[in-house]
Amino acid sequence: MKKKVTTGIKELDKMLYDGVYEQSVTALNGASGTGKTTFGMQFIVGGIKKNEPGIIVSFEQFPEQLYRDASSFKWDFRKYEKEGKLKIVFTSPEVFQAELEKEKGLIDQYTLEIGAKRILIDPVTYFRYLAQDNGSLRITYNRLVNGIKRCGLTGFLTCELGQFYGDSGQIDEELAFVVDNIILLRYVEIESRIYTALTILKTRGSNRAKDIRRYEITPKGIEIQKIFEGREGLLTGTPRRTFAERLAKEFEL
Repeated sequence: MKKKVTTGIKELDKMLYDGVYEQSVTALNGASGTGKTTFGMQFIVGGIKKNEPGIIVSFEQFPEQLYRDASSFKWDFRKYEKEGKLKIVFTSPEVFQAELEKEKGLIDQYTLEIGAKRILIDPVTYFRYLAQDNGSLRITYNRLVNGIKRCGLTGFLTCELGQFYGDSGQIDEELAFVVDNIILLRYVEIESRIYTALTILKTRGSNRAKDIRRYEITPKGIEIQKIFEGREGLLTGTPRRTFAERLAKEFEL
């Protein structure tokens, strides 16, 4: 039986009942600015700290940008690369897919070169443009997930949601079918303030916490905080007080 590995975020590990299974694939879904890349980088750093080297594949950010962003959390990606603990790859979805499916392709080579155990792909949204319809898109995602597992890697995939607010129906259903775990990141407005919320929608072969948590991007990375209480409709982005909360408020008045 496969063991579980840390996500690099203590409270997220608790919500996932001790982390994610090794050689599983997790989709991080959220709008721009919700911290998907930061979650992914922290997952890679968490592995490096456990002597599990990682690969970061970026379709948008050049390595220099990732070095800069990581340094704001005091993660020295340049140092990790020099030590053979990290490999950053900037490429296109077409090239990456071809190399991932190729026997002894570049991903295999990088995995062997540094003994990689983890991979972050940021973002997988671009694979939508390689498919002509939903059927071929599901096949594309399935090949991606199978390729990651064939290389013996545990993967985090970031997936862009088009709107800042809305329900979970926005999630790419074709991707949802093939990944093992789904984490949803949301903006939430409460009394004229914007918060960020996290919930775990799916885990394959494992239990999970069913609550919705606040989280923040701090100088140390992602920190997951307390459960939202006294609110309902959080995933719509514009929650309202629960009946019990409204009743308590009336009695206070």
